[in-house]
Amino acid sequence: MKGRCWTWVGALAVAVLGLMNLYGHVIWSGFRVQYGLTDALMENYLLEHTFRWAFNPHYSYPLGSPPYFYPLQGQFWRSENLLGAAPLYWLLRTAFTWNMAMQLWCMACSLGNFAAMTWALQRLGVRPVLAWVGGYLYAFGLTTAARLFHPEFLPRAFMVLSFYWVLRFFEAPSPRRLVAAAGFWYWQLLASLYLGYFMLLALVPMGLVLVAGRVGRMRAYLVQQWKSTGVALLGV
Repeated sequence: MKGRCWTWVGALAVAVLGLMNLYGHVIWSGFRVQYGLTDALMENYLLEHTFRWAFNPHYSYPLGSPPYFYPLQGQFWRSENLLGAAPLYWLLRTAFTWNMAMQLWCMACSLGNFAAMTWALQRLGVRPVLAWVGGYLYAFGLTTAARLFHPEFLPRAFMVLSFYWVLRFFEAPSPRRLVAAAGFWYWQLLASLYLGYFMLLALVPMGLVLVAGRVGRMRAYLVQQWKSTGVALLGV
């Protein structure tokens, strides 16, 4: 119990360090929008649109047609709308202004990325300190810092969880693991269309590598569980 407590304390310390390294200038500046007048404000606008659509009874615009695109209809679905990650923004928006909620949303996404990667690595047998390093690099590393102008790449915790269950599925196939892998991939697609698409491209070669040496096991599973497998895939 004591060792687990120190593990949590260590993970929390690394997460705080990562937040200060990546968002310190945001915090000390009073949470001003610092990403420029490009993707960040666009994504903030679309998240705010979903919030008003969901919670403002006087908001007259449908979900699929934000007023920004008037008179065009249905443009929301042609944009990177972050709908799968919007509930987190809604929660923050109930207590903060639109721009501060956006900044806190970015930080919360980074924390979620750190937590997901750290959890997955530890479940795969990686030692806590190395798992923290992996989580830090995934959530707060230079590749993330270089793309803060594009917050649509921030909500990617679901990608880690999907890959984790893909590995578990090929390790010991079961309908539950397949549903978890496919469900988290679909959630990632809703949270970030780009990342969901790129992840699907990565899953194809990953699946081929994992199937190698397990052809007999996978064939037996599909023969025995073809109905549940079909239902699981069609369900998402």
